[in-house]
Amino acid sequence: MRQCGSALEYASDELKQDREVVEAAAFQDLNSLRFAGDKPRSDVVLVLALVEEHGWYAVKRKAVAPGLIPGDVLVDPAMTLAAVKAGDPDAFKFAPAETKSDVNAFKKAIGYGHRSLKYAATNVKADRDVVLAIVSENGDSLEEASDHLKDDREIIMAAVKQSGLALREASTALKKDREIVMQAVQQDGSALQYAAEELRADPSMVMVAVRSAADGDIRVLQFAADSVKNNKEAVLEIVKINGMELEHVAAPLQHDTDVCLAAVENDPWVMMHHVPLELRSNPEIQRVAFRQTSK
Repeated sequence: MRQCGSALEYASDELKQDREVVEAAAFQDLNSLRFAGDKPRSDVVLVLALVEEHGWYAVKRKAVAPGLIPGDVLVDPAMTLAAVKAGDPDAFKFAPAETKSDVNAFKKAIGYGHRSLKYAATNVKADRDVVLAIVSENGDSLEEASDHLKDDREIIMAAVKQSGLALREASTALKKDREIVMQAVQQDGSALQYAAEELRADPSMVMVAVRSAADGDIRVLQFAADSVKNNKEAVLEIVKINGMELEHVAAPLQHDTDVCLAAVENDPWVMMHHVPLELRSNPEIQRVAFRQTSK
């Protein structure tokens, strides 16, 4: 078995129930566990030894997912801790209800780097200390937090610093908070879509968002209020940051020579994609596009 774990398939039923035999086989080849008897597969100590040998994720993939490990083993606190230590966001999936509602268990898990509220009980999702610690490292976990904590300014600020898109979960009042929204769009420009209308109408806020998203594929001007898209002064500054934002400029300004010139100056490929046909023959715009593509 120590040389070829899969040989367990041909062992007698008695040997397939023998802990030492199964351990030797599974240490050599974790897949051999599918040939083991019920008794060794129900042995928490053996399963934990396999986790130590092969790692939690290998055991999860080859033994837990196929249903080789019985439920009474998976609910053992030691198994939950092994998953937590491995950084598995689903670590509490198989934990018993009392563990999922144990605030101290989650605080201990946080100490090992656990950053998910996915399987937490309602009381844990309502615990301010737990939620603050988790969203500070995984802002997207804010989605699982209790609603009253989504109106907690410190928690929302911590979440958007880590993931700007966590602004989506903030209360209506905090989506109007300029400092929070500014932090969110600095972290991820597309968070602008979740800001209050008055902040999406603020040219300076939109410019921060555009600058933040300039290297990505999302054009955030689409999330701005129409008043910004129609503001030539603001639009000129925006296309100087990211020429491709010309796509979402108000129609009249898309046909404005100054705006198109500024966009092409920033990115000559705008000429092909978003500059209107009647302006593509403009000599000045053509010169700028040629100069930029020749760099």
